[in-house]
Amino acid sequence: MVLAAEAAARELRCRVQGVSFPRSGHNLLRHFLQRYFGDTFHYCFYYPTCRSRPCSAPTNHFQKNHDFDLKLPVGESAHHVIQVRHPLYSIPSHYEFELVEGENGRQPTIPEDSAEAWRTYAEGQIQHWRAWVRKWLLSGPIPGALVLVYEDVVRDPVGRLGEAARFFAPSAPLDPGAVAKVVRSFNVRPRRSLPRFRHYDAEFFRGLESVAREELEALGYGPACFEEAPPPRLVERRGEAAGAALA
Repeated sequence: MVLAAEAAARELRCRVQGVSFPRSGHNLLRHFLQRYFGDTFHYCFYYPTCRSRPCSAPTNHFQKNHDFDLKLPVGESAHHVIQVRHPLYSIPSHYEFELVEGENGRQPTIPEDSAEAWRTYAEGQIQHWRAWVRKWLLSGPIPGALVLVYEDVVRDPVGRLGEAARFFAPSAPLDPGAVAKVVRSFNVRPRRSLPRFRHYDAEFFRGLESVAREELEALGYGPACFEEAPPPRLVERRGEAAGAALA
């Protein structure tokens, strides 16, 4: 634990509901908060162990939920952290994750790795991503919610993760030096290139992008880059670009 964050750790909010589209940076956020606030920061994952919403432990600070079935009630918790990423990057990442171990400790849900299996998976997931962002980001403001966009966190990890620390301990002063020290230990940087994905096909990826174009534009995403480049630039401050729904 960074000693300068000790005072903030005593002021932590409890039972914050984390809602993230898979592979949108939740683990980075979790590890940052645990390292910044130390052992006083309590975390749980809804699916494999807790199965209580909100967490049954009154001292729990943060619970992870992907809202796979889109049945998680909006506003059930007093505070939410909502995390999202461009689907052309999150969906291939989750496909590879599912191939290895499956989500939530399950057996892999994709029986074999093939171009056909990838296409079937991606076509279903792009529709799920659209419904997910319409529910959590484009259906009106959610009181007490912090929105963290993966591309923003990668571009400015100290600023955005510092904002998350302030969100969890709003009455305590933020220690920018402690935030920067923790962030440096993670080596935050873009890690995924579309052309390096083993089932990459530019035409197919452009088709996926076109399916979600309405939602992408509403979130402030520019066109995806299909060459060796970082994820697409977002317009500054989605709260201005997409309205109060992203506040």
